[in-house]
Amino acid sequence: LFIFNLNAFFSNEGFPVGASLGLEFLVPDFLQEKEAVGPGGRKMGCYTDFVEESRRLASLLLDVMFEDDKHKPVFNPSLIIKIRPEVLKSKECEALLFKSHKLAAETGAPCFANLCPKEQKNASYTATGCRFAADWKGDWELDTLQTGNIDSVTINLPRVAYEAKGRETPFFNLLEEQLEMALRALEIKHRTIKQRASEYLLPFLTQKTDGDQYFRIENASRLVSFVGLNETIESFFEKGLHQDDETLGFAEKIVALLSRNVRRYAKKPEIRASLAMVPNTDTARRLAELDAEKYGWATVRAQGTREQPFYTDMVALPLEADIPWKERLGVEERFHKLTPGGHLAVLQLADLKQDPKELLSATKEIARTYAVGLYAFNRHLAYCASCQKTFYGILARCPLCGSVNALHCFSRVSAKYLPSSSWSPAQRSALTKRASYILTPK
Repeated sequence: LFIFNLNAFFSNEGFPVGASLGLEFLVPDFLQEKEAVGPGGRKMGCYTDFVEESRRLASLLLDVMFEDDKHKPVFNPSLIIKIRPEVLKSKECEALLFKSHKLAAETGAPCFANLCPKEQKNASYTATGCRFAADWKGDWELDTLQTGNIDSVTINLPRVAYEAKGRETPFFNLLEEQLEMALRALEIKHRTIKQRASEYLLPFLTQKTDGDQYFRIENASRLVSFVGLNETIESFFEKGLHQDDETLGFAEKIVALLSRNVRRYAKKPEIRASLAMVPNTDTARRLAELDAEKYGWATVRAQGTREQPFYTDMVALPLEADIPWKERLGVEERFHKLTPGGHLAVLQLADLKQDPKELLSATKEIARTYAVGLYAFNRHLAYCASCQKTFYGILARCPLCGSVNALHCFSRVSAKYLPSSSWSPAQRSALTKRASYILTPK
């Protein structure tokens, strides 16, 4: 009932209210000796005493996520599977690892947090890629629990390039001005929220239990994000960022400058600010449309069509770029390191039956080789309400009954799975052009 109610509860926009559940298959060492909180707030030993119960709960959650009573894919809540070195070595976790990758092979629903690098040990993610780690107060509990993200301000990188007219020095000068404006906007919002809280106008967020406030406003993060990194490189070099060392190096220089300046700004007291690559599909579309109108198509570089252009968001490399998945992750990891506020890499699965063992093998290689923080396998799915069956691919009609109206397609648009009824024509076109990275073995 918990899962089904979350999956069926709709917001004013008509989509399920997003929820993320992080699943640990082992009790992490920083939690093992912590007092476990039981019914009524009573202390009941340590969390390490409940490792078997936690694994049983994780297994049941995965079982429920496979399908509801009408065999319809379950996309909400989003599961974040936490991959730690101890998990990959543990025999007790083998069944859960396989089950989570079976779910990924069938629906693509879970995200995987790569917590193997040292700096990722205390990291916690939402399904949109927003990241919290013990890098603020130095205390994992204060930095990751009972807090959140105030907002994200997006910088339009291609517009900075158009204004600079292909000149590097003006580009970086303008970029620093844009960053200063973004940080100032976040500061204003932070002050406004604190002011409203002091006036008792945010009763839910400011409620307290035993003197501890539900939402720790002072620990909330402020994110600066960007769109159109690839299109910016195309504006300078007439080719994509992954096509040679020069373009990739320049893209990295852009993001490194932003990351460095945000970190410098965050050294001020009471400022938790980070650079991020978080999804913002509507912003990426709207900014591209405005730029096309202002600068004209002789200047603008964008994805999509002239009628419905958009910039690349959430990832550095467009998901339509047809390159091997390992090479893609090699590009994305360079930018994940520079965006500690949030990131998400997406690997598109072919519209064929997938082998969970192959996906698990890919996860082990990612954990061993790549500094990618959060990644997900995406599937194009089509569900027929009449047949109550799910098929792979973006289909126009049900392969069994031929129904058109009863067929609903789903895919990960940026970070979240959305139904085809909410896709724009440009999004549908982009989804169908995505390159597949993990294929069924021969």
